[in-house]
Amino acid sequence: RLREVSLSAEGRAEALSLALEGRGRTAEDAPIRLDGAASGALAGPEARFDVTRLELRAGERRFGLDAPLALRRDAGVTRLEGLDLALPGGGVRGAAALHPEGLVADLALAFADLAPLAELLGLPVAAGAVEADLALDTRPGSASGRLDLSAARLALESAPDAARALDAEARARWDGARLTAEGSLAGGFGAPAAFEAALPLRPAGLLPAPPADARLDAAVTWSGEIEEIWVLVPAPDHVLSGRLDLDLRVAGPLRDPDFAGSVTLTDGAYQNLETGTILTDMQLRSRLAPGGG
Repeated sequence: RLREVSLSAEGRAEALSLALEGRGRTAEDAPIRLDGAASGALAGPEARFDVTRLELRAGERRFGLDAPLALRRDAGVTRLEGLDLALPGGGVRGAAALHPEGLVADLALAFADLAPLAELLGLPVAAGAVEADLALDTRPGSASGRLDLSAARLALESAPDAARALDAEARARWDGARLTAEGSLAGGFGAPAAFEAALPLRPAGLLPAPPADARLDAAVTWSGEIEEIWVLVPAPDHVLSGRLDLDLRVAGPLRDPDFAGSVTLTDGAYQNLETGTILTDMQLRSRLAPGGG
């Protein structure tokens, strides 16, 4: 952790310079070094501050700006321009502006290796890469949003092989009134699983929010050999195989939606390794009706 931190300032509010320094040691006794420098005007008709350097090094890990960052405020709008933030394994780039009526942001995230950041955040991700692009405008009259996300070779810690090479795609669009999303998840479990969803979403200040009477429509579908995903079930003494067709639907008020759909198992087989029970030629079909019928 940081043991010594100093912040020095020089000049007036109309022309101010700041310098930041910090030193410390990590839990593994690696050196920590913090350095920063910024200058600008905190007063006047157009307040502007340029962060020319901001970097934290903790052993081999680096967090910091790869380019100067500009902070401006004029006509009631606070802008962040030229964000280029490096993080372990990747970084975030883009710009944002906070208006009196809402937020405008355009951000891009790219991590060629998620493992270093996941370790810091305590997430069970052993490997993988992710890219995402976000464009958002929450101002009434121009509200819109777009999110495109892709992940490759995601591996979860202590997971079976079926969950150690996951590829995911997701796409979301917001027209200022309704959010629609779709995506897929592929891995060592046969055909990809697919999802789609739609939800009313309205401008509500900094971030959009669903109206009180919002209705959700969503679906998850997958078809394949169930033994490919059964390894994810924590029941080592039970073995299930056969073709599974899954079609689950969620619809209704966001506060209390209904679930419907069907689950079909064809040419199935079940074994209980502890008792020796064996069932073959199983044909099962289950339907879930809205309201539980």
